[in-house]
Amino acid sequence: MLTGAAIITLDLAGRIVSINKEFRQLTGYSSKDLEGVSAKILRTPLQSDAFLSGVWKTVSAGRVWCGRLRNQRKDGSTYWSRCTISPDKWENGLHHGYRVAQVQVGDGEARAGDDEAGRGGCAGETRGPEYGSLFRRSPDPQLVFESGVVVECNEAAARLLGRAGRDELLGLGIVELSPARQPAGVSSAEASSDLLSRCLTEESFRCRWAFVTPADELVFVELTLVALPSRTSCCCQLHARLRPTGVEPRERGLLIGTYDERDVALSLTSDGVLTIDNEGLVMSENRAALRLLGYTGAELRGTALRELLVLQTVDERRVVYPWEGEGIDDSPRRCGEFVLVPHEGEERFVELSCAPLVDATRRRGGQVVVLQDITSTRVMAQQLTWQASHDALTGLQNRREFRARLEALVHGTSGGAGEHALLYFDVDQFKLVNDTCGHAAGDALIVQISALLRDCLEDEDLLARLGGDEFGIILTDCPLPEARLVGKQLLDALRGFRFAWEDKLFRVSASIGLTPITSACRDAATALSSADLACHMAKEKGRNRVWVHDGDAESRRRRGEMQWIHRIEKALSEERLCLYYQDIQATHDVETLGPRVEVLVRLKGEDGQLVQPMAFIPPAERYQVMNRIDRWVVDRTFAWIAQRRAAGRPLPIFDINISGQSLGQELFLDFVIERLARYALPPDRLCFEVTETVAVSNVVMARTFIDELVGRGCEFALDDFGRGMSSFTYLKHLPVNILKIDGSFVKNMRADPLDRAMVESVNHIGHMMGMQTIAEFVGDPETAALLTKIGVDWVQGFGIHHPAPLSEMP
Repeated sequence: MLTGAAIITLDLAGRIVSINKEFRQLTGYSSKDLEGVSAKILRTPLQSDAFLSGVWKTVSAGRVWCGRLRNQRKDGSTYWSRCTISPDKWENGLHHGYRVAQVQVGDGEARAGDDEAGRGGCAGETRGPEYGSLFRRSPDPQLVFESGVVVECNEAAARLLGRAGRDELLGLGIVELSPARQPAGVSSAEASSDLLSRCLTEESFRCRWAFVTPADELVFVELTLVALPSRTSCCCQLHARLRPTGVEPRERGLLIGTYDERDVALSLTSDGVLTIDNEGLVMSENRAALRLLGYTGAELRGTALRELLVLQTVDERRVVYPWEGEGIDDSPRRCGEFVLVPHEGEERFVELSCAPLVDATRRRGGQVVVLQDITSTRVMAQQLTWQASHDALTGLQNRREFRARLEALVHGTSGGAGEHALLYFDVDQFKLVNDTCGHAAGDALIVQISALLRDCLEDEDLLARLGGDEFGIILTDCPLPEARLVGKQLLDALRGFRFAWEDKLFRVSASIGLTPITSACRDAATALSSADLACHMAKEKGRNRVWVHDGDAESRRRRGEMQWIHRIEKALSEERLCLYYQDIQATHDVETLGPRVEVLVRLKGEDGQLVQPMAFIPPAERYQVMNRIDRWVVDRTFAWIAQRRAAGRPLPIFDINISGQSLGQELFLDFVIERLARYALPPDRLCFEVTETVAVSNVVMARTFIDELVGRGCEFALDDFGRGMSSFTYLKHLPVNILKIDGSFVKNMRADPLDRAMVESVNHIGHMMGMQTIAEFVGDPETAALLTKIGVDWVQGFGIHHPAPLSEMP
């Protein structure tokens, strides 16, 4: 037993599982500092990479490394130690961790190892001392091990182990020279790990051992082992003198003077094992129990276990003594999980089991108490539980946990008690930040907004990240008027917030959907859907606002939209979509600009009547059907243009609208390119339109789409320009040819000076950037004349031309 050594245990990945009191005193670290952390934290830059790589190669191969090691304390100072790193936690002949034991050395020994470690000497390098002819000619069989590998031997040892010469032994490990199990009953791998690690604190010791010859004959010997530091390597070496005994030993112990194989097994297990008599006094313990309890063997033996072992229940933290009371004479039993409070160090979680000690007459002589340290397992389970219910980026509850809490709240109000509120919070500029500055900036924005929201809410309010840039907020015991006020306070807080990333500064706003949680709510899914729908309405109404869900009106609209989806699908299958066009008139230089039309899509009802676009386009966009309509329009328009061209008729420029859904799909761009090639159309006769809102919210995809088609000779127009709050900011990032001034400014510009100023500004900026401008919603000749005076290049609207079927174009 390595009494007084500083000990840590590691898992197979090199993470620290536990540390003992001596290690805490030596390094200044606490268990909380190190548990679950890579052992690399103890590494000093003064130790070479080659040396540490060799050490890890040795121990990961299942061998014991012994030698001098330089580590770093918590305060940054370094120290030298004699160290063994041995396989630990054996199960079915395999190790599942490592035990690192250290004893600090003085300056003299440290200086002796300093240069050697810098040269990277490590296990497996046969650079041991030069053994003279007396060693080789000695009649006593002798071996020299370094980290369990034979680095020197004499001819007597070779003959004893059935080898033709000493060269056949060099480089073989002690486990390779031994049978699978030793007479003591443990595997040779486990036993060699325990023996070789003793060179740290014991200069010499004796043990029983069994070797095996190439002819599978067992050779039983008594080993006298002496630990010697190497002069040419930082590794320690173990000199072994073999005295043949001829027969298998009667005693079952491994070490000389130990007669019970259970001692070896108990010394190797990582569980704390104690035996107590019928009075509850400790009779024996293993080294794992000493590490766990923080006592010495002398302090434990003969003392009542209830005075040494402070166990508390996990939940109530009530002190208990599971090994006492009724049922102690029964078969072995698991007593449960408890909190162990050692007299020094941090609390640990343990699983305690008890079993009676009985003799051949079934008379009870005490009990065995086993303490399994499950701290790391329990901490890991707690972490997994936390991760299952929380968002990793913000630390807020995730969508799954939020929905469960919302479900419980909805069920709680089903009896008519209380009124709460649900807010669905969506960041308006998140995609812009993510696309222009990268995902790291987007993550930083989400973290900062989550902190801002937490500061604005009460402790009893629930805040969760639902995914992406969406947050959910539950306001408990909060009537609707108060909830609306909270929503406005959140928007006010965002209004004063600026997100900085490198040399860029962003204003951030949000759209909030609000729905009350009352006894009328059916379930959490309905409540979330209502709040989400209200959030979409807030975005549609201009963003940066709170929108309260109107149950009846919204339900009617939603049902109507769902019915429209079936009507659109049926119209597509029955070819009841049709193409119209509207002339776009040039205000000057008609011969230079040439004719231009916008292609429009219409739907014929089952009764043959035309359906207005605003009846079927919004539901098509909301329910992801718009991409199919766009494909139909592009294919039919290209086919019609190809027919007109083949007939030798003149071709105006055709403006074709593209929805946001299509813009965000790479397959749609491939579709357009393929149709261009199929119909062999002149690209300078084609102009694709996307709205400003769609382009700004999909900057990266819009830029890719525009660059590809403009590069092929097509034009691009930015529709509804001026409606967004950041129009001019993003205009320079989108290489468009034409700006279509938003019609909401055009239709009232003669009566409203502000609208006229907006039209003039957009027109001026567009011309400065080399773009043409088109004014929409021109309803009368007077407005057209004013636009001509301002210098707008094109005018479009019912005052210019009413849409007509494309097939009737002259």
